[in-house]
Amino acid sequence: MERNKGENEQIRIVFWNVAGIKNKENEFWKYLGEFDVVGLVETWVEEKGWERLEKRMPREFEWKCQYAERESKKGRAKGGIIMGVKKGLEEENGSGVKEERGFMERTVKRKKRKWRIVTIYSRSMKETKRIIEERVKEQEEGTLVIGGDFNARIGGKGRRMEEQQATIERRPTKDGIENAEGRELVSLVEERGWDVLNGNCIGDEKGEYTYIGARGETVIDYVMVNEEAWDKIEEFKVGERVESDHMPLEVRTKGREKERSMKDVKRKIVKNIWTEEGKEKYRARLREAKYEEGEINEKIEIREKMGLWKNEWWDKECREGKQAARKKLRNWKKEKATKEEYKRARKRYKLVCKEKKEKKRMEEEMKMKGIKTEEEVWRYINRERRKKGEIVSDRITMEEWRKYFSELLGGEENRQEKEKRQHRVGEIEEITREELEQQLRKLKRKKAPGRDGIQNESWIYGTERKVDRSGRRG
Repeated sequence: MERNKGENEQIRIVFWNVAGIKNKENEFWKYLGEFDVVGLVETWVEEKGWERLEKRMPREFEWKCQYAERESKKGRAKGGIIMGVKKGLEEENGSGVKEERGFMERTVKRKKRKWRIVTIYSRSMKETKRIIEERVKEQEEGTLVIGGDFNARIGGKGRRMEEQQATIERRPTKDGIENAEGRELVSLVEERGWDVLNGNCIGDEKGEYTYIGARGETVIDYVMVNEEAWDKIEEFKVGERVESDHMPLEVRTKGREKERSMKDVKRKIVKNIWTEEGKEKYRARLREAKYEEGEINEKIEIREKMGLWKNEWWDKECREGKQAARKKLRNWKKEKATKEEYKRARKRYKLVCKEKKEKKRMEEEMKMKGIKTEEEVWRYINRERRKKGEIVSDRITMEEWRKYFSELLGGEENRQEKEKRQHRVGEIEEITREELEQQLRKLKRKKAPGRDGIQNESWIYGTERKVDRSGRRG
């Protein structure tokens, strides 16, 4: 289908109560990178924390932070908003940034259209309503999208009424309860003639829960738009994530996808043509290629240092636990699993993460305290138990702890593992040129690339170069 060149590109927006932004792993940030505008609430980030945090945020965004605040000296700070806009999308000089406690607005521009995008974290709907009415004047609304955590339940209120409808219908929702905060929100929506996307828009026909946690299942997070924006919304849906009790709210506007995404697809499917001339050109390029392995290792090390939010405690067990919880969430929505099954899976995932973090914390503290013997290790563990209760989970046996701390201290377990690794390396180095050539001859031609994207012909016709390099190692 031919595209209209004058058509606006899509804007993808996400609003999410993340329940703290620290210790989120790479997959969390990779997910946020799929959007053009990000509105995060309950970040719990204070001013001092933001000074350190800002340097580590994804660089493709322009970030603005509204600091969380402490109500007392004890405990953590509450609230906080962070908004990110992809570079090149926001108005120049940040002129579109407006904020007040629990309210942050970014004005973005795609082609000739300006969008006012507001992130809300409400502690009192009466106060939130006042702020919105003052900050978003009715005669200056423009193309408006407001989303976030309103801490309000509106039940089935907020049904979009088309002109041809003669009867009032309830808005589809899985949470039929309405409370006082919800009535304040509904009055704002009705007074301004806005529309709630939850349950009214393609993608959320059932009105999915936005909060699934210890207090039950509710809809308290919403996205609202004015009439100017309604006709330009392609899809709204409640995401499926397990990093927080709140689900992300995903909005996609109408328009064509970005051209660069299509170019990326084209780059991925480029294939070499294996004619005789093509084979010779490929071999020539391999001969000319320079393999500066030390330089490559240095670049890898730099990338690892710059790696965003790399949690050293995050491992395969955490990843598998997260995948299992997300699968249960999807199945619950499709009525293929029960709510209890999802909650159990998420509880297991959170427990695994807690244990891994605790191990890492203790490891760091032990390094600082200069603990060197097994006796000192157990003295430290028992002291921590008395201070915080039973911090060593029942899932972790004493033998596992012994093995874990033995490795930290460079004990027998660590030495044995090192010897195994050295033995395995030795085995790899003993592979002969003949054995390598024999394996390469078994590769079949004209097969689709594997998961690494490399065609078999690349190995077959590059054998001479690759075998020579393997023979020079060591």
